Amino acid sequence: MYEQNYRYGKDDRVPDTWFRNARALAQAEENVDEWTRKFYELLSGKGLGTGPFPFTPGGRIFANAGTGLGKATLINCLAGETLVLTDQGRKPIKELAGSTATLLTRNGKWVEAPVKSYGEQPLRKVTLSRNGQERVLYATPNHRWYVGTKATTGYKVVETDGLESYHRLERVHSRRHTATSPSAVGVARGFAFGDGNTRVGNKAAVVNLVGEKDSSLNEYYEPLGSAGYEQEGNQITRYQGIPDSWADEPIDLSESSAVLYGWAAGYFAADGCVSGNGEVIMDSCTREHIEHFIDVIEVLGIDHYGLKTQDRTSNLTGEDSTRYYVRLNPASLREEFFVLDEHRIRFRENGDRSLTYHWTVESVEETDRHETVYCAEVPEEKAFALDNGILTGNCFVSGFQGYDQDSMDEIQAELTRQAKILASEGGYGFCASVMRPRGARIGGVGSMTPGAVQMLDVWNKQAATIVAGSGLKSDRDDVKDKIRKGAQMVTLHIWHPDVLEFIEAKQEPGRLHKFNMSVLVTDEFMEAVKSGDKWALRFPDYENEKEFYKKHWDGNLKAYQEKGGTVKTWKDPATGEPAVYEARAIWETVMEATYNRNEPGVIFIDTINRENNLRYAEHIDATNPCAEQLLPIGGVCLLGNLNLTQFLRDDRSGFDWELLGEAVPRAVRFLDNVNDLSYVPLEEQQRNLQEKRRIGLGHYGDGSALMMMKTRYGSEEAARTMRRFQRRLANRAYQASARLAEKKGAFPLFDKDEYLSSPFVQRLSDKTKEMIGDLGLRNSHLLSIQPTGNTSTLGNAPSSGIEPVFMHSYIRTAEQPGLPDELERPEVIDFEGGTVSGGGAGDWAFEEQGDEHVLRATAEGLTEWQIHPTRGVCKDQEVKDYAVRHMEDFDPDAEWAVTTRELGVDDHLRMMEALAPFVDASMSKTINIPNDYPFEDFKEVYTKAWETGVIKGVTTYRAGTMSAVLSDDDESEGVPRTEAPDRPDILPCAIHRVRYRGDHWTILVGFLEEDPYEVFAFKSEGEAPLFDNDSERVDEGYIRKNESGHYSLLGPSEVVLIDDITSHMPSDEVRVETRLVSTALRHGSRIDFLVEQLEKAEGSIASFGQSMAKALRAHTTDHEVTCEKCGSANVRHVEGCMECADCGHSRCS
Repeated sequence: MYEQNYRYGKDDRVPDTWFRNARALAQAEENVDEWTRKFYELLSGKGLGTGPFPFTPGGRIFANAGTGLGKATLINCLAGETLVLTDQGRKPIKELAGSTATLLTRNGKWVEAPVKSYGEQPLRKVTLSRNGQERVLYATPNHRWYVGTKATTGYKVVETDGLESYHRLERVHSRRHTATSPSAVGVARGFAFGDGNTRVGNKAAVVNLVGEKDSSLNEYYEPLGSAGYEQEGNQITRYQGIPDSWADEPIDLSESSAVLYGWAAGYFAADGCVSGNGEVIMDSCTREHIEHFIDVIEVLGIDHYGLKTQDRTSNLTGEDSTRYYVRLNPASLREEFFVLDEHRIRFRENGDRSLTYHWTVESVEETDRHETVYCAEVPEEKAFALDNGILTGNCFVSGFQGYDQDSMDEIQAELTRQAKILASEGGYGFCASVMRPRGARIGGVGSMTPGAVQMLDVWNKQAATIVAGSGLKSDRDDVKDKIRKGAQMVTLHIWHPDVLEFIEAKQEPGRLHKFNMSVLVTDEFMEAVKSGDKWALRFPDYENEKEFYKKHWDGNLKAYQEKGGTVKTWKDPATGEPAVYEARAIWETVMEATYNRNEPGVIFIDTINRENNLRYAEHIDATNPCAEQLLPIGGVCLLGNLNLTQFLRDDRSGFDWELLGEAVPRAVRFLDNVNDLSYVPLEEQQRNLQEKRRIGLGHYGDGSALMMMKTRYGSEEAARTMRRFQRRLANRAYQASARLAEKKGAFPLFDKDEYLSSPFVQRLSDKTKEMIGDLGLRNSHLLSIQPTGNTSTLGNAPSSGIEPVFMHSYIRTAEQPGLPDELERPEVIDFEGGTVSGGGAGDWAFEEQGDEHVLRATAEGLTEWQIHPTRGVCKDQEVKDYAVRHMEDFDPDAEWAVTTRELGVDDHLRMMEALAPFVDASMSKTINIPNDYPFEDFKEVYTKAWETGVIKGVTTYRAGTMSAVLSDDDESEGVPRTEAPDRPDILPCAIHRVRYRGDHWTILVGFLEEDPYEVFAFKSEGEAPLFDNDSERVDEGYIRKNESGHYSLLGPSEVVLIDDITSHMPSDEVRVETRLVSTALRHGSRIDFLVEQLEKAEGSIASFGQSMAKALRAHTTDHEVTCEKCGSANVRHVEGCMECADCGHSRCS
């Protein structure tokens, strides 16, 4: 298991993987060495006081952390003092946190974007320079920058740690000053601010214009009123009656571009200068004034080189003062900016427009700064401007999937998201309710949509291609031979018009095989079932509210109506009839599908949203593939599990609470760090990671731990024990998260009052709630119970998840790196022909496993070895449950030693109800049901689960509906021989009429105790079937055996329709074929196997074979389940998923 799923090329053994994980996740801590040690103890048990594997992170984390393959990155953010350019000037990003600011984006436009804090992270010092000027920025190692080089055109995105000394940072400037000219009023106000003054006791200001130097300013003041008087001797022109605010108050940045541009020009005319060599410099003796001037020119888009200071001493008074000044970049200025003739002439003649425009990276250095960081979320351009126009990357964009979600563009975008997630080895889940129903009219082309269910075939085919991998092995250490195949879940609401098609989609074997499917059932629907009411299938009125639909429809029917949208009862496109049904009939359809094929699952969506801690900030309508995590759009959760067999007291009388108290805070911190270091492929996932910081601490080995405590799984005592455990785990985990929030900050969406009112949080202890109120909470959700098939096998084979012990022991066929020295591989192996030669051929023999030939060793003491055609060298290994191996007094017949097969439905429900109140996400759990379990009782399982109010979904598995399960290791070897049951005189039958290439066949399938027992086939002339005495079409009847080889077909009222069936068979060939098929059915052959063989028929029997296959396919209950990774039939259904006991593959892995 370790070799196939978790070992990385550089790892030698399991402890190396533990260390790799510990070191990688400690990178988010200030003291890396200390937390490497603590995390290693948590993973290995060494120093913690347990055995190995007390805690194991989710498979994707365990396999990839520290390898570099997962692209683990810190979230890209900036230090709090970093100045960001807003429409109100430059602001420290820390001051903007928690608000929405108007920022400058890459295309030079201003857009609104939220600014948030993202916890404590390490910072790098980035030193920049241009034209002899230097500036320093602080950013996280993986913050994104847009860079170019002197030798290239265009830009690329580079992270902080990837910046090189030759990189130039891209810049962006507002276009406001280029789209207008300075207004006269603005110039007058700017000059008044620089050189005007207010008389004491007078609300009017005075501006003095001096000689020729200021003469060009007269035109700006004359329109405002006449000059007061002129002192010709001093060549001063004085203007009075100017508003005092012009002289006393800086311009408001909300003024128009023309006024702002004029104000900057006028202020520069008063206090600025253009030197003889063309330098453009603005001066002030007041820092606040020069800072405001810089804000104005940045908003306008005028470039500068930053604020400078100069200390000086007056020659006249001897007083010290400070000069504040800023150099403007001539390349960003036009002559119209210069109001004074002297400035304009010098700029025209000497202004250096060749000065470097970009900032160049000088160095990137590590620092000891580890503090709260901040970033913005610009929704489209994914970038925003810092002060001085330096362009920087978003942390991520908004998770809302955008305008017109039910469009082909968005469907294609969703397929892209699916591809990225599966390619990154992640699981994928989404709700298909956003898509229009089958038959909905498509405007513009006049056609109809295929509907939500038909569209799922596109997702299914894409998934099959992506997760297949290359099929090749590599000798490189940095390439994995086995990719983790991300599972998929799709959900659909019970109100959606395609729900009936969705329910029955997987009744067809092989359909949508890459998906787990679940129906989202509401409280309103369940109440309608209880009361016997009708249920209308509904959808928004997309034709009459086109723009509103495009803007607001996201699959949430209730929210759409609350926004003012119209929802209509759907009408069948073919008949025009309203799609209104008895609620019980729809429920019956769901139950029959689940009873027969174990899908779809049922999710109680109102329970989920009612219990959701973040119900005030998100809406949930999808889950991860095995439904233990209930997630909004873009939702992400990071999973880990405690091994309960390692937390028992020495005398096994109960759980060791003190030991759990040591482990739980470390596990919470470990998983929380994954949020900061995890790579996810989509930006909306990044947003969810950091805004909510969901984790899912679960456990496995529950059944084994109860067995070691000699407590019967499913008993009242077991339920009390596990309820007490889960309650303590919940409180310990939430307290640990609160303490973490005190140190590192609460998750950004934490709202104390809203959060504490959650029904789940209300069930926590008073101490825990008080800590949350005082300290906040680091993680929005902390608990889920996920499938742990591979994890439990890796952790020394205790029971999986919260499931009971499946078997005390079983045989697992595991891939091996090679054969033992005692066995020699044959030189030539022909799997198709079933022959071997050369080498050690004499020690091997072929055997059939399913429909494959496998080479088995026959040498004494080595018969557990085999060579598989696709898996290579394998070995049969006995796997005993952890409890069986570690209990000296284990008694397989004891009442407490029950396994899955001895448990009843109520045992499973009792355990689920005990745990559910203290699981803030959900549980992946299978209720195993006997094959003969009554259908009415089966329906009660789901009704009871809903009525608990805390169980959020149910998955059942009825024995025999998936044919291959693990076999006990003490069962007899070899292929079992079967005796055909005796045939009664009369058997019920189904009558099938099949057309194949112009031939019309009538196929009779006789049944014994509901199982196909025999078949007959004959051709019909024309469209009507050939029946003796047949006056009307019938689909059911009886086959009566009159004597050996002589059979009659009877109608429903036992009227003879055909006296001698065999006389109607067209040839001896057909008679022989039907006899062979009948013999196979009587001896228990799988129908799907017979169908597969019949479909291969060619030549003269092609018509018969294809027709017989089509008739028999209607009676298949399931294909044999084999592992899609290794092909093994050694699979079992646990925790809501099929899991391979040989290679460990699961759709939920």
